[in-house]
Amino acid sequence: MRRRLVWLAEVPYSGPPHRQQHLARLLASQFEVLFVEPPRPLRPPRLRVARTDGLCVAQVAPLLNARPLRRVLARPAARRLAQAAAGLQVRRALGAAGLANGHADLVVVCSNVYLIDAARALRPRRLLVDVCDDPRYFPGEPPWTDDLLRTAVTVADVVTTSSRSLEAEFCALGARHVAYVPNGIHRAFLDVAAAARTQGRPAVPTLGFVGHCGAWVDVDLLERLARELPAQRLEVVGSVAPAVRADLERLLHLPNVHYRPAVPYAAVPDVLAHLSVGLIPFRTSAYTRAVNPIKLYEYAAANLPIVSTAFSQDVAQFAPLVDVCATPAEFVRRAGERATAEAQQPTRPIAEAHTWEHIGRALQALLESNGT
Repeated sequence: MRRRLVWLAEVPYSGPPHRQQHLARLLASQFEVLFVEPPRPLRPPRLRVARTDGLCVAQVAPLLNARPLRRVLARPAARRLAQAAAGLQVRRALGAAGLANGHADLVVVCSNVYLIDAARALRPRRLLVDVCDDPRYFPGEPPWTDDLLRTAVTVADVVTTSSRSLEAEFCALGARHVAYVPNGIHRAFLDVAAAARTQGRPAVPTLGFVGHCGAWVDVDLLERLARELPAQRLEVVGSVAPAVRADLERLLHLPNVHYRPAVPYAAVPDVLAHLSVGLIPFRTSAYTRAVNPIKLYEYAAANLPIVSTAFSQDVAQFAPLVDVCATPAEFVRRAGERATAEAQQPTRPIAEAHTWEHIGRALQALLESNGT
């Protein structure tokens, strides 16, 4: 019988591609994997266990992050009850998946700090806490998120993070073992992106942002870019957060700006093939300082020139392959230059050095290790 792994995730398995889905799918070749996803907002968790891509998917409501309960959860006693209820949900899901036969061979990966007590209650052989972005600064998170993250970091056997900033902070907080596990791209995506890119450069220089347009995206910077480079096309492709919708509508009044809703992941290489430059116009903030954007590796897979703001060490580490710009003026200038330059510095080596397959093997080694 294969060993068992429970991944307590902060994202839906069927949602936009994220490191948690990619890595859980790869680990399913070595473990019986139960991927525990949150239900959709304002909906109760689905009781049945779905089987897909070689793993089980169950839903558990992370009650400590339930917006309708925030006033009640301000009391510590209520949070303890919510933690206990979440733990019951996780154990029920484990049983429904047929994996609840003791804990001697069980390992747990917890990416959802609101389920850290549920992870501990499973008494796994090894508890790994994986932190991609800093949940304390994600828009709208409750004030007790900080305590939960600190607890998660200090009780875990090993903490993994894709952020150099968080790596240093977790060491200072007293984590037993911290490992930098970056984000990346699938080898198959590399192959498809290379094939799509053979179509040639777009007829009109096209600057593109592909991904979720959240509060961390500097739409004002994109507007400046479009106004100062009127001969170049600006493409925005992806979902849009409600808080940003009005700003995006204003941006779309400019004649050289075009918007497309989110496309299926399989269609992303074709979108990238029609770009001249990949943009990462993130604001500098407490949240983005810990962001290692997957879109960087997607752009690099298509060998696009990449122009980014200087929001995190995880982007800055790729300079000069990536243009990391300290000011809005530099961002606009670099984007314009890259869009029209005949010779470009290749970025594909970044993606080739950061495949999920390689990253998954590193994570598996951390899960199987008995020491620190």
